[in-house]
Amino acid sequence: MLRNIFQILFIISAFGNVVFAQVTPIINCVRILPGGDVEITWSPGAPIGTLCNGTGQTFSSYNIMVSDNASGTPATNVGTITDATQTTFVDTNSDPSLGTLYYFITTACGTVISAPTQIFDTQLSAPPVLESVSVLGDDAVQINWTASTSIETTDYIIYRADANGNFVPIDTISATNTDYIDVTANAQIEPQAYKIAALDGCGTPGIDNGIPHQTVHLAATGDPCAQSVGLDWTSYEGWGAGGINKYEIGVAFPSDPANFQVTATLDPTVSLYNYTLPEGQVEACFRIRAERTDGVTQSLSNTVCLNVNTSEAPQYMYMTNATVTNENEVTISWLIDTSNDIRKLNIRRGVEDSTDINNLALYDLPNPITANMQYVDNEGVTSRDIYAYQIQHTDSCNVKTYSSIVKTILLEGRDEFNLTNRLDWSPFYITYGTVQNYTLFRLDEAGVFQPITVVNGTDTLQYIDLVAEFANTGVNQFCYYVEATFDLVLPNGTTQTAVSRSNVVCIKQSPRIYVPNAFLPNGKNNIFKPVFLNEQAESYSMKVLNRWGEIVFETTNLSDGWDGYVRGKLSDQGTYAYVIQMKTTQGYQIERKGTVTLIR
Repeated sequence: MLRNIFQILFIISAFGNVVFAQVTPIINCVRILPGGDVEITWSPGAPIGTLCNGTGQTFSSYNIMVSDNASGTPATNVGTITDATQTTFVDTNSDPSLGTLYYFITTACGTVISAPTQIFDTQLSAPPVLESVSVLGDDAVQINWTASTSIETTDYIIYRADANGNFVPIDTISATNTDYIDVTANAQIEPQAYKIAALDGCGTPGIDNGIPHQTVHLAATGDPCAQSVGLDWTSYEGWGAGGINKYEIGVAFPSDPANFQVTATLDPTVSLYNYTLPEGQVEACFRIRAERTDGVTQSLSNTVCLNVNTSEAPQYMYMTNATVTNENEVTISWLIDTSNDIRKLNIRRGVEDSTDINNLALYDLPNPITANMQYVDNEGVTSRDIYAYQIQHTDSCNVKTYSSIVKTILLEGRDEFNLTNRLDWSPFYITYGTVQNYTLFRLDEAGVFQPITVVNGTDTLQYIDLVAEFANTGVNQFCYYVEATFDLVLPNGTTQTAVSRSNVVCIKQSPRIYVPNAFLPNGKNNIFKPVFLNEQAESYSMKVLNRWGEIVFETTNLSDGWDGYVRGKLSDQGTYAYVIQMKTTQGYQIERKGTVTLIR
């Protein structure tokens, strides 16, 4: 081991004279052989023919000197080599087991003695002192050290711990270096531990530095629900107890990924930290910086980047229709973004009021997921209520987002008792939609709905249907539905034209009884009987009475009337009372009372 690197510029010769030399040999290696002898290897320091240039002398010998003192004094000549080409000598007289031996060589040129070589000892090369190991980027590790104090050192051996904790050499580099970058490291996967040893000119590795240095390994877990990142790291190893001054948390964002800003300074005993992302940020990179108590030396961990998506909701959900497809059955449809995971969808429904909508059913997601979805609601009464629909998405953080709104059409109708039917309907509504028109359909005698009118889609929501042409034809019930044609222009650029149907409403024209107030037997109007419109009799009776209350005519047949005769004799001219009673097939009771004049 080199105790003090020095060059003796003069020595006292065997004759007591101070002399100077031009060429000094160079010791390459001093090592203890297996038997206990010491081998010294050197280089002449110059071509053999020029060893003594400038002295006026010729080569005499190499003098192998040994001392038990690091200063090299006193020294004993253990070998004189007169062959200038010889560069190896084995000292068989000295005993290195008794203590460290220190060797140097001089060159004798006649009476002129060269300056001594640097002193080499019998100890292994002293290891360099590891200062830090630090991660560059994700995987590469930079190793920094202070050079070995041994003059014998020619190279350094870099060791890295394997999966079993055994230190395996990964590279050998020149002793002129004091740093090294390990590009084969796996610092992103796990901590990387290193040792370093010196290698002397004999090819004999010295002892390693003893205490391994291990990188800080950082792991991060994102919590999208809390919009935070949990950081967990291993401690830096190698600076010894109390050697770490602090840890600093560095964070960088995609807008400036190389600019890590210190967001927290922590005590060296801490290895956990929870970082809350700034509002609007969902992506960040993190690393840990360990600082030694000297305030200068530092080590960086691996860098961890992650995206904490705070919203798993679809980017959009648009209702595209709600139409009555059968009695008490509504089919709703919507368009949904499928670029994000769809977690849970609820069908929501309100009665008429779109501000009071509640969950109706959990939607069974299709497999595979499609952008256009449908649901059939058969839990309503379409002839009574207007229904407002909406879709609710719930993500894994229980954050709820909602679609646009759509409302069904409710059609209502009534008999106006003048051979007309009045139809009224609610407006069709859908967010981002515009109604172009409404088409009213009526069921024909063949059982097919036919359009009977098209009305304006903005302000006309009723229609009067004249049905006089069907009087006494046997048709007394009329069924209708209305259909809205609408254009949909969605914010995502989707456009479409579609139709939404209302419920079907059926109107029965009530039976009508018209009673004449006079008749002329044997004349043009010679029979007294009522005129029926839309006759739907389950039972019927008519009685005619004279002024004394006697029944002069009675029938239960709708077709029969009184001809003015009683028991074959024409009745006297005058006023007669009548009572007509009829029960319709719908259960309604109709009664008419009055008088009729018999004219002769």
